Amino acid sequence: MASVSKDKKGNRKIQYLDGGQRRTIYLGKYNVRKANSFKVKLEDLLATRSTGPDEGVTKWLDSLPDDIHGKLARQGLVKPRMSYTLESYIDEYVKARKDVKPTTLDSWKQTKRVLIDFFGGERDLRSITSKMATRWRESLAEQGLADATARKRASIAKQMFKRALADGVVRENPFSHLVSAAVANKSRDFFIDIALTAQVMGAMPNVQWRVIFGLARYGGVRMPSELIPLKWCDINWERGTILITSPKTEHHKGGQSRLIPLFPELREILLEAFEQAQEGAEYVLADRKANRVNLRTQFTRILNRAGIPVWPKLFQNLRATRETELVESYPIHVVCDWIGNSPAVADKHYLQTHPEHFLKATQNPTQSVSAGPRIDSQEKNTQPSMDSDLRENASDCETLQKQIARPGGLEPPTFGFEVRDSVQLSYGRVRF
Repeated sequence: MASVSKDKKGNRKIQYLDGGQRRTIYLGKYNVRKANSFKVKLEDLLATRSTGPDEGVTKWLDSLPDDIHGKLARQGLVKPRMSYTLESYIDEYVKARKDVKPTTLDSWKQTKRVLIDFFGGERDLRSITSKMATRWRESLAEQGLADATARKRASIAKQMFKRALADGVVRENPFSHLVSAAVANKSRDFFIDIALTAQVMGAMPNVQWRVIFGLARYGGVRMPSELIPLKWCDINWERGTILITSPKTEHHKGGQSRLIPLFPELREILLEAFEQAQEGAEYVLADRKANRVNLRTQFTRILNRAGIPVWPKLFQNLRATRETELVESYPIHVVCDWIGNSPAVADKHYLQTHPEHFLKATQNPTQSVSAGPRIDSQEKNTQPSMDSDLRENASDCETLQKQIARPGGLEPPTFGFEVRDSVQLSYGRVRF
């Protein structure tokens, strides 16, 4: 049992027995109702010490201010709360994760930067509220970050604080309400057509760069993660296949590697590189120190020197271009096996509508759906004759249509169209 009393200064205190010893918790300027509520919860905590606090006591402990929770911890009633600054916790979180790829670490570092720029590195992790998180998310948009990028930053922040919540470092995840689902930024899509592909290939300074560009453009290979581990023994010249090792998807079942065709465009490029490779060369890429940043920087320089405009998402759009081409000739599930993604991801982030689609549509008219099946004379003779009553009714309907129907039809006219000699013409705000 515990009791509530007041000292000479009017401060409330709770006294209770713990192992036969009287202990006191000083609450400060608590009113009677709040002090009595604390007493009840404290008794519940004492009663569940051997089995662990129930959900109600746990929520009460989480709601306590740090100073009161610290008093309970000093008396051995609860474990001390871990205290972290924003920067120290992120650093510890990143250090503990040994299972992530370098590109993921880059995203985490960028998220850490924008979090610290807004909140400050010395900000107490527990002091960040949902309102503050909302304001932080708004600040990303004000800085001009694309919606897809801002969503990614919010997703990483949400992930970090979810771990902090599980570790008991924070009482709630202030970022949990932020919209963070990945969204495709179609404004950055770019289709590298055949003419541009030939121009870029002609600008490549050596066979190694022709291999890099060819594998990205014709093989849909991820750069550089799937390029660096590629060995000459992974290329089966007789069967016409290439074994691609995929570090990005290796954590998925069956995602460690995939087979892609040795496309004719690739065969010629790889044969040239194979003939020029040093004796005993094991890897297709001679420079084993290549990384994503260096490849992009060098590729940009090559394009600039050749006077070729640098398109957005330099390597991503090469993969997207190839997947878009392939789905026009092969089933989507086959193409996804070759590219190494799912139909949902392909549809959302890869497949593009490009000018050649419009050109093809305007030059190749489709068969009219109004043309019914042709019936020859023998089939006509075998059709049952129409009943005379039905013939008469049909004739009446035809006469009625001629008398009542206007040139524009029975439906009221639609805004933006006019009927002229039974042909619809578009004008005004209607475009096609």
